[in-house]
Amino acid sequence: GRCVLHLWSQERNAVRRVEDRPRVVVTRAATSITILSDQPDPSTLFQPVAVTFSAVSTVGAPLTGTVLVREDGGGSCSAPASAGTCDLAFRALGRRAVTATYQGDPLHLPSESAEEPHDVQLFAQ
Repeated sequence: GRCVLHLWSQERNAVRRVEDRPRVVVTRAATSITILSDQPDPSTLFQPVAVTFSAVSTVGAPLTGTVLVREDGGGSCSAPASAGTCDLAFRALGRRAVTATYQGDPLHLPSESAEEPHDVQLFAQ
């Protein structure tokens, strides 16, 4: 509801109207993101690796933002949260760490996955 209050101001000899409007605070919903798979593992340098992820809202609403997948050697890929996958090319050899970050949208907060290990070798097995 709305409350209207009329105040008398002797200095101005006028009636002033003050409206008390309820404040609405909108809080974005929490999200979580998990890397489900990264195949093939192991892979070779610059070989496309399908990274599959699941990004969900705690309130069950669909996510409209973007997911950025990165590896600690400098490679990255991005896709809409609803796609659930993107192809990542690794840029460094050895044991790598992959993370997925949901970047948020107007209704949902960002979130980051745990690290997923991945092996990058010089030659395919």
